[in-house]
Amino acid sequence: MGANTGADRITAETRISRTGDWLSADTGDGAVMMSPSATEYIGLSGTAGRIWALLETPRTLAELCAALAGEYQVTPDEVTGDVREFVAGLAERGALAFA
Repeated sequence: MGANTGADRITAETRISRTGDWLSADTGDGAVMMSPSATEYIGLSGTAGRIWALLETPRTLAELCAALAGEYQVTPDEVTGDVREFVAGLAERGALAFA
């Protein structure tokens, strides 16, 4: 999946920020995102919803993974691959941008 989503280009220092007109709502066990201009929505699991919430403030991949690792009591290395794939997928849909 990494080659198709561009995840391989995302490094620990890549700054990730929300973009576009995406709206979101907490569902209790995750979140729902909607883009009025794209006329689509995305349902997020608990962890994915937490990633979206953490990205209310732009962060590097390393900062994002460190925050998640602390909350879920794992190491940053254990979450980095999955987080990289997830944010790459949201970027493809226009919800995130990288710098």
